[in-house]
Amino acid sequence: TLVVGAMMIGRVAGFLLLPRLLKRWGGPRTLRAAGVALVPLFLLPAAHPTLATVLVMHAVAGVVYACWEMSMWLQM
Repeated sequence: TLVVGAMMIGRVAGFLLLPRLLKRWGGPRTLRAAGVALVPLFLLPAAHPTLATVLVMHAVAGVVYACWEMSMWLQM
């Protein structure tokens, strides 16, 4: 429950952050940056496997995934 909650809180924060990123970077650049950032985020718990690391990783991944998802919808 904690992990899913951290991901959802991160997604809400990502949706709040997205208009600033789109204004600054534009849609295609935001989409590329979010897509590239997702892969190393999921490798973070392998380096330091604790509950705190997993929760932080899911919160940050939620932000990045929300930016990727909305940028993808806007590009379509």
